[in-house]
Amino acid sequence: MEEGARCWVCLRNNGDISAAGGIEAREDARIQTSLLEVTRRRSRFRKSSELWTKAVPAEFMGAEIEFVLNNPEEFKSIRVLDEISQAKSLMDRLGKALADVRAGDRVSLEVVQLRPSRLEEREILTSRLAAFEEQTHRRLPNGSEDGGRGNDYPMGLKGLSTADGLAFLGGVGILYFDLQIQLLEWERSTRMAKRQVGYVQLEGLPDVPVCGICQGLLGKTHLDKRIASGHVQWAPVVAPTTKASSSRPRWPGLSILALALAVASEVVLATLLIVSVA
Repeated sequence: MEEGARCWVCLRNNGDISAAGGIEAREDARIQTSLLEVTRRRSRFRKSSELWTKAVPAEFMGAEIEFVLNNPEEFKSIRVLDEISQAKSLMDRLGKALADVRAGDRVSLEVVQLRPSRLEEREILTSRLAAFEEQTHRRLPNGSEDGGRGNDYPMGLKGLSTADGLAFLGGVGILYFDLQIQLLEWERSTRMAKRQVGYVQLEGLPDVPVCGICQGLLGKTHLDKRIASGHVQWAPVVAPTTKASSSRPRWPGLSILALALAVASEVVLATLLIVSVA
């Protein structure tokens, strides 16, 4: 879309919307701060986990890692035992997140909170964790069974030597932070897309630029129910160089007369709502 294209309802372009600030700006700042913090923690974890094998005495590498973690008093010579125990707690959190998403419950992964309605992000989490289980042939602890062949995998650290367990926990920790980063970036990109000015098509009219904010506000009025029937496909368009093709999504069954009547009765209310939000 042209850089200066303005919303048909509020007359703002992308720059105006970004400059408006308010709640949206605070949420953007929160996401950016969380991304920086999680990225920093990931880097620190990677560096420390790479040193685990050097810090654990060779005579303990063949022992079962669960036995070592469950008897810390007997293995005080392992200076990184607390770090390894913390990595195990990350594994437990991932298992609980997988169980919660499969049960349809709210998912809490530190800075990432996924309500049941956030289906796309929950699918990302499920697919990443299921792929990890398939790759490692191990089930995450506390993760509910999904009916797949992964149910036959050993759970967590069960049966692993300390050497193999350290490698497994290292991968779990990196996945833990990578998942948060991916979900935060997804949230940021989705929020930005919803605020941008994008073209929509109306029957009998050329492309009309409407920002995501106005689309959301109009969805709370009778206007959306009359002309969109709850089935508007929203897809912001960036810098098109040609006239929109007929394959773009259209609002069904809308004539110019119907549009004029709808706008005449609703645009005042929508404008007031937009001003109050800005």
